[in-house]
Amino acid sequence: MLTAPDRPPNPGAQLSWRVLHSWWLLLPILGSGCLGGIGFIYIGLRARRPSWWIPGIGYLLLGCGSFTIFGQVSTTSAASDWAFGVVFAGWIAGIVHACLINSSWLQWQAHHVPWYAQPTAPPPTWPAATPFAPSAFAPPAFAPPAFPPTSVPLPPTMQVQPGTYYAPAPPVVDVNTATAEELARLLPGFDLDRAHQLVAERQARSGFTSVDEFAFAAGLAPHQFAPLRTQMTCSPPTPPTGHAPQGRVLDV
Repeated sequence: MLTAPDRPPNPGAQLSWRVLHSWWLLLPILGSGCLGGIGFIYIGLRARRPSWWIPGIGYLLLGCGSFTIFGQVSTTSAASDWAFGVVFAGWIAGIVHACLINSSWLQWQAHHVPWYAQPTAPPPTWPAATPFAPSAFAPPAFAPPAFPPTSVPLPPTMQVQPGTYYAPAPPVVDVNTATAEELARLLPGFDLDRAHQLVAERQARSGFTSVDEFAFAAGLAPHQFAPLRTQMTCSPPTPPTGHAPQGRVLDV
């Protein structure tokens, strides 16, 4: 509880402050009913009190309607007298009503804090044991399983270095059994026409006896044959069938 020296000063205790915030009384005093209703609507919307802005709508409609009737009828008729009486009565009632609620309006103004002057609340703190704390909804930390180190280390030549990519070994081509399409696809530098010529040469020779013979038939230079030597193999040539054996037949 605040003691007397610690209490904030009450702005309503100053006469200048009360006069300054009672400016809206000029609207019902000088407005002859129409502007008085606007004053009631203004303070009612500011303080969010329907008991102030609803009568202001009534004063505004009453003043505007009376002035409309007063301007359309003759000034010497009874309707003109009634319209003037309604305007005058609404004017006096508006002034009295405004003076009665002005003290409540000043009290509301003294305790009102505008939005730009309101203190910002600090973020809430959650104890660690609170079941609704944000940390209670956090997923559990994932720890990778620990594997024991191997008892026998690998030699340096067999260890896989991180970030190293090992390309697969090229397939080995048998020059005595491969088709022209396989020769053109698996051997670098061989197109399909060259492969067909080598297959025809292989058929004419009844097969190659070695990869060196194949390189000679293909016309490969030594520097071209060296990188292809590990990619080629030569199976024993198949002897031709359907021919009678040549040479003399010995009778035993």
